[in-house]
Amino acid sequence: MAVALIAGWLAGGHPALADPPRVSADAAVLMDAETGQVLYAKNPHKRRAPASTTKIMTTILALEMAELTDVVVVDPRAASVEVGSDVGLRAGDRLTLEDLLKASLIGSANDAAVAVADHAGGSVDLFADLMTRKARILGARNTNFVNPNGYSKSQHYSTAYDLALITRYALLDERFSEIVGTREDRVTWLNREHYAELENTNHLLKTYDGADGVKTGTTRAAGECLVASATRQGRRLIAVVLRSHSRFGEAASLLDHGFQNFYRWRLGAGELFTLVPVQGGETNHLKVVVERTVQTTVPLEELGQVEQKVTLDRHPPVPVRKGQVLGEVVLYVAGSEVGRTPLVAGEEVKRRPWWKLDER
Repeated sequence: MAVALIAGWLAGGHPALADPPRVSADAAVLMDAETGQVLYAKNPHKRRAPASTTKIMTTILALEMAELTDVVVVDPRAASVEVGSDVGLRAGDRLTLEDLLKASLIGSANDAAVAVADHAGGSVDLFADLMTRKARILGARNTNFVNPNGYSKSQHYSTAYDLALITRYALLDERFSEIVGTREDRVTWLNREHYAELENTNHLLKTYDGADGVKTGTTRAAGECLVASATRQGRRLIAVVLRSHSRFGEAASLLDHGFQNFYRWRLGAGELFTLVPVQGGETNHLKVVVERTVQTTVPLEELGQVEQKVTLDRHPPVPVRKGQVLGEVVLYVAGSEVGRTPLVAGEEVKRRPWWKLDER
């Protein structure tokens, strides 16, 4: 086994980390969507009214409990919703669950969110309880939901960090990502000749390069809120601002800070790590690959502090099985371990028949 320490491999003339933007928001978080690392935080665990950002959890839970093709019959409770945005539902109306989710997320329709909860959970109260339970499972420990649309209630609260955490999970679902990234759409009633045009309330989708989600929220108690996501060069970031005086501008500033001042270091599962020589095998070299993904996001100024400690059998005896563990790579940043993964054979190498041992 050979052990090597590759230190400061990305060292060089990187500028000092720029100061993070000043935001007026009462609470804010910038999170790397892939690693879950928090890149900026202001009062991240302060409980606040989340307004319609609540509908992020409403949607992902409904997607897990029901089917987009379900036909939903609107309950009188949903039809009676009159506060805030609505799509004009009447008792007995029939729409697909997909259209109701679009109305809820794109148009921020409160009546649609109630109809979704009633259909997927059997009742609004039960569904809200399930929303809170789901939040706990995801690690959102300072979140409690009592309704699916974000109406302000004393026991209805979340935090900037929890909303980023919930959104990170929700974005893993392609159906959710597609809806929150849609600028304009239309929903159609099945029981009457009626439709509604939807325009996304998230203005960043039109103004910010790479913006692809997710949800606005506004109430008197919550102020102006926004959970925003953007992807550039394969990197997705999530910005949350709660009670902001300029939610779109401040979210954009946070996203800019993340894209311009941080670097994601990544070894992907199945990625070729190196080649090692093989004696007596049917091939002269063996591909060594990464077994599972290891990644971290670091400030540009700290790239010189990234180190890899590699332990590897550089002359494995044949035969070698595909997937056979040959070593390990451990990743350190500033001397602290941030991840490790086995290095394995990327292919099978059989022993060369004895009558071919002299062949080259």
